[in-house]
Amino acid sequence: MTSKEQVHQILDELPDDCSLQDVQYRLYVVEMLQRRLRLADQGSFVDHTQVEKRFEPWLAQWNLSQKWVSRGLQSAAR
Repeated sequence: MTSKEQVHQILDELPDDCSLQDVQYRLYVVEMLQRRLRLADQGSFVDHTQVEKRFEPWLAQWNLSQKWVSRGLQSAAR
């Protein structure tokens, strides 16, 4: 799908009374998602284990354990 076709599809999906700001925001979100997906396809991402390792010093500084944070995230996801 060409960029022009993508813009047409986005415009068709938006309500008729949307503002230019709504259009700009939707285009921004679509572009950011596409960019992140391209980076992930290239292997440019951080997996869950790496995130946990990066957070360990911060969690220790605030006396929080990874187990406590994981439980909090699981509760929030419900």
